[in-house]
Amino acid sequence: LFFSFYILNIFASFWYYIGFIYENNQDNNTWMKDNNLVNETLLNKYLYSFYWSTVTIMTVGYGDISATNIA
Repeated sequence: LFFSFYILNIFASFWYYIGFIYENNQDNNTWMKDNNLVNETLLNKYLYSFYWSTVTIMTVGYGDISATNIA
């Protein structure tokens, strides 16, 4: 169980980092911009990232949060 949370945390952190890199770039669209999370708190952004990693790894993914940038 702890190993699963550890792996989910790594993937959530990576997913957040990709959105964070392009967050202020006006040319690229990101998953944060698509879900209106640019002005949200860090915790809220991380929880969305953790949700995405959990749904993607544990199931086939729902598609409500999807990749929209080049990375």
